[in-house]
Amino acid sequence: MEEIDLCWRLWNAGRKVAVVPRSEVWHVGGGSLPRSSAHKTYLNFRNNLLLIYKNYPVQNLRKVLRRRFFLDMVAAAIFTLQFHIGDAFAVFRGRRHFRRMKKDFSKSETTCFPATVYNGNILKEYHLKKHRLYSDIPRG
Repeated sequence: MEEIDLCWRLWNAGRKVAVVPRSEVWHVGGGSLPRSSAHKTYLNFRNNLLLIYKNYPVQNLRKVLRRRFFLDMVAAAIFTLQFHIGDAFAVFRGRRHFRRMKKDFSKSETTCFPATVYNGNILKEYHLKKHRLYSDIPRG
C-alpha cells in the first residue's frame, strides 16, 4: 500500500504519476507475514483506512468511510462464517486503531479527484455487472 499512498499524495500535490509498461518488478507480496496471519489482516484494514483518510477529498470522506464501515462488517461476517475468528477480530482491531491513529496524520488539502479517477462503484461494476476489465467500465 505504500506505493499507492506515495502516488496518491504526489497526484494530490499536482505532480504527475506515470506507468512504465515494459518495466519488470520483483516483489514478494507480504514476504514478512504469512497470508493466513490475523496480524496481516489487522495491518491491511488499518493501513487502508489510513490511506483513505490521508488522501481522499474532504467533502467525500464521510460518505466513503460509511461505505467502508459497511464493507468491513461484511468482511468480518465472512471471516466468521469461514471460522477465521482471528481475522474477524482483526477487522475490528484495525478499525479501532485507525480511529486512535488518524489524528497523527495530516489530511489531504485536495477538494476533488482528477477527472481520470473513476467516480462509480467498482465493486458493483465487477461483481454485479461482470465488467472484468477496467476498460470495460462505461464512463460519462
